[in-house]
Amino acid sequence: AEVTQSGGTYTARNGGSTVYNGSDFRAAVQAAINSLTPGRTYKQRVVVRASGSISAGSRISLASYTALAVCGTINVTGTGSGDQAPVYARGARDIEVEHLTVTGSPLYGIFMRNVENVVLGQIDMRLSSGLGIRIDNHGDRSVRSRNIRIDNVYVQGTSSHGVETYGVDGLTIG
Repeated sequence: AEVTQSGGTYTARNGGSTVYNGSDFRAAVQAAINSLTPGRTYKQRVVVRASGSISAGSRISLASYTALAVCGTINVTGTGSGDQAPVYARGARDIEVEHLTVTGSPLYGIFMRNVENVVLGQIDMRLSSGLGIRIDNHGDRSVRSRNIRIDNVYVQGTSSHGVETYGVDGLTIG
C-alpha cells in the first residue's frame, strides 16, 4: 500500500483501490496500514511518499507483519499524554520501520510495547521535546520484548532519552 500527497490532500491506495482521500495525514497512513491483508503471516509494506503533521495525542499503529517506510517527514504538534507516538506498536510481531524522519514535540517518536522481531532501519528524529524511541514490556512484564534490531538512529532535542529499552531480550544495535 502507499500514501501520496498532492497539495493538502493525502491519498492512500492498496493495489487499484483507494482506501483514503482527504486532508488528514495520520488517517491516510493508518488507512493504508489497515488495508493490508487481515491475519497475514508474512510482511506487507506501506510506503508513505508524503510529509505531514499529526497531534502528539494520537498515533499510527502498526499491526503484526507490517513494514513501514516514510519517505517524507512526520511533524508532531500540540500536546498529549500516555503512550502516544507517531509510530506505535503493542503486542505485535515481525514489524519494520525501514525509514522514518520525525520532527516536533512527540511524547515518543516510536513507542513499542510487548513486541517481537522488530527492525528499526534509518531513523532520524530532530525533536523539541519528548523521548525518541522506547521499547518495553510494561503491558505484560512476564513476557519480554524480543529480537530487536536497531540499524541507524539519530536523535536530538529530547527532554529525556534518545533510545530507551526496558524488558528486552535480544537487542542488536548497528
